[in-house]
Parts: sequence; structure tokens; C-alpha cells
Amino acid sequence: MAVDQIRDWATGNNFFDGNIVKQGKDVFIPDQNRYPHIHISTNFITYSKTPTNHMYLVETGSESVNKSRVTNALQDSQEPHIIQVCRYMTSQF
Repeated sequence: MAVDQIRDWATGNNFFDGNIVKQGKDVFIPDQNRYPHIHISTNFITYSKTPTNHMYLVETGSESVNKSRVTNALQDSQEPHIIQVCRYMTSQF
């Protein structure tokens, strides 16, 4: 599943040291309290621009990445860790 592969890649990548928060199986890059951030859950991935503006990059239970939305997140964010995740998603899926 795409979500599992992306989570494993992010949690095993030294680039994210100090810029990743793990809460159980949920992962937040760079932090769940900073915006924007990426939220990798057990079965979906969202890009959260603000507390009320969330965009699904991988829909709940989906096997595929929404490349159009990933491109939008990539263009929107200046945060290097978010950019790295988006680049990985577009190159791998």
C-alpha cells in the first residue's frame, strides 16, 4: 500500500530527524502543530495548509497517490521536509 511505503520511507530517512513527529502509527512532517504539515495516517495522507484546510494526497483506503494534489502541495509549501515528501511521492507512484 502506498501509505505504508511512504511512512516507512519517511521514518527511516535521516533527512527528517528532528522534523518528524510519530504518534502511534500516525506520522506528521514536520509537526502536527505547525502549518503546513503532512499527516501520514494508517490509511490516508493529507497536506494540511491550515487547521481547517486539509487536502487528501492519498484518499482513505486508496492505493494511488493523487499526483495533481501532490503537485499543488509541492507548489504551495516552502518547507523543505514537505517538499521532499512530495518529490518522493511523485517519483515513486
